[in-house]
Amino acid sequence: MFENAKAAFLQALRAKGVSPRTAVNYREAMDQLIGFLVSLDPALALEDIRPAHIRGFLAELRERGRCDNTVQCRFRALRTWFYFLEREGMVPSNPIKGVQAPIVHVHAVVPYTEDEVRRMMAAARHWPALALRDQMAIALLYNTGMRAGELCTLLVENVREGTVLVCGKGKRERWLGLEPVTARLLTTYRVGRDGRYVFGLSVTGLHQMIKRLAWRANVPHAHAHRFRDSYAVAFLENGGDLETLQTSLGHASIETTLRYVMYGRERRATEAQRKFAPFAQAG
Repeated sequence: MFENAKAAFLQALRAKGVSPRTAVNYREAMDQLIGFLVSLDPALALEDIRPAHIRGFLAELRERGRCDNTVQCRFRALRTWFYFLEREGMVPSNPIKGVQAPIVHVHAVVPYTEDEVRRMMAAARHWPALALRDQMAIALLYNTGMRAGELCTLLVENVREGTVLVCGKGKRERWLGLEPVTARLLTTYRVGRDGRYVFGLSVTGLHQMIKRLAWRANVPHAHAHRFRDSYAVAFLENGGDLETLQTSLGHASIETTLRYVMYGRERRATEAQRKFAPFAQAG
């Protein structure tokens, strides 16, 4: 029965036209839950799934060290699946209705320093065959704020003079401008290269590349999204407005973009604390 429920849902996703990456996220969530259930009871049927089973699965994800966003992503995928099964009459009741959505803790924005970015760019020279590609990837992430997935799926045909067209979440497309240094690097990198995609990197490959460069450059806690955070913070600090930043980042809600405003306020408050603290004034 699991196979029929899974196949029917994947077919519905294809009919809806979701992106291949979105379909993979749904499939992984279903496979992981089914694997968890089979480990509990190989004879467990689809109609036997209870809220406690799903809560147990989510708890196991946390025990294995999965981050809040991953757990929430799995929950949302499973919720969509079970509501589909309920509408199609494939389950007698919807077990996920009895499961509360996982809490996602909002962590403070920690952008890279300019020195950290320069050190990672310089570290690329230790792998000469990959140096220009790695430097180009960092330049695009840092100077446009594009997502890891958007960089990895960037098409050659969507590169224009001074701009690139990326496909974000929900297949929403948007144009991003390139400042002169990044534009020149991209033009240089593309000379003599063929292929449909600019980089030919998977998201996993991109993360591995960043970890490799960060290890060589001694930059802790490095990951692709920190470049996005760094771009957003720099954009506002350099005088950019919040609405334009929302458009640039591809945020559906302005609430998501507001966290970068809060970072600026907290940084200014910290500087003011140092300046106006009693001991500082006593000196």
